[in-house]
Amino acid sequence: MARSFQSTSTVLVACLILLLAACSSGGSDSDSGSAGDVATAEEAPTEDASTTAEVTESEATDEGGASPADDGDADGELRTVRVALSSNAEPFAPILVGDEFGTFEAEGIEIEFLVAPANETLILAARGEADVRVGSASAATFNAIAGGTDVRFVAPLSGQNPEGRPGMWVTQELTGGEPFSPEMLDGETIGSALGSGGQISYQIDRELQTAGLSIADVNFQQLGSTDILVALESGALKAGWLTDPVWLAAESSDADLEFAFGYEAAESHGVMVYGPTLFRDDRELGMAFMRGYLAAVREYLQGDYHADDEVVQFLADANEVDVERIRSAPSLIFSPDLQFGPPTFAQDFQAAYQREGVLEYDELLPDEQLVDLEFAEAAVEAADE
Repeated sequence: MARSFQSTSTVLVACLILLLAACSSGGSDSDSGSAGDVATAEEAPTEDASTTAEVTESEATDEGGASPADDGDADGELRTVRVALSSNAEPFAPILVGDEFGTFEAEGIEIEFLVAPANETLILAARGEADVRVGSASAATFNAIAGGTDVRFVAPLSGQNPEGRPGMWVTQELTGGEPFSPEMLDGETIGSALGSGGQISYQIDRELQTAGLSIADVNFQQLGSTDILVALESGALKAGWLTDPVWLAAESSDADLEFAFGYEAAESHGVMVYGPTLFRDDRELGMAFMRGYLAAVREYLQGDYHADDEVVQFLADANEVDVERIRSAPSLIFSPDLQFGPPTFAQDFQAAYQREGVLEYDELLPDEQLVDLEFAEAAVEAADE
């Protein structure tokens, strides 16, 4: 199926970049890895914690920003849903595969992809210029909702395969040859493609809590994942968060690096966010999109889908790498029931971000202001009938 793409070179996104510059005190991730590296959810959805704090409901609807998804017509014309994403990262596979293999078309939907840096994809969703945004559940997203932006978390992306080892890797200089323990990170600088306010803050904070520490007791240096590996091997960093598939190189590195900790099994790497059109104005279309998403998950992305020649060839082509590069890492896990991992993620992430000092509000927001499970629950119910 031919896919429709729109780049960020349009006047609209140029305006959004100006808005971002006015609102933000930090930059987005700029991975300087070698050409051909597979994009990852941890790198692709990066945005500074304060990026969207001023993208409020009034901003989202001024100057005609909130244009609804294409209505199609009564003769069966497909309706267009605009999806903002920063890359063809494998955690985004349900949307990419669903578009390629027709699960959205079966629901009367065609996808228009809006490719932009991750911080801009959130602004596109907030302004109603994108109907769906996929990326990390960063502090920026929580700050945007607290500021009045009418978006909601509606479904998880991929979950962690226990055979994979993306996560915290450390040097022998840090451990002194002893088994890793989280107190070794006290006061250390951690290399991260996400930087402060990124989703991995929760995983790091959780580990530090076991030693009586918190995310506030470490610092971050924002680098591309391949650059983090180089920094670990050279001794410039003692700890860094490595993503798929870079951790595979760490396993065989002559620098004798050690895997310390990472995601728990099936823990979500990212989230799908609905903008105001699907969440508020046209929930029926939001339901149809979720049915197409779930169909792609169940039909093409269960078990070791890297053994499926057709699927893995598509993923390789989409990322402009060879098939073996995709197969070098374990298949990701996509929940067949669209369950967030953990179910309490919205509260857990907020608490970690609050300890990190990157939330721009004092009282944690309740789930009903952040998450709308109705779309996923209805899709699962319809599929199970």
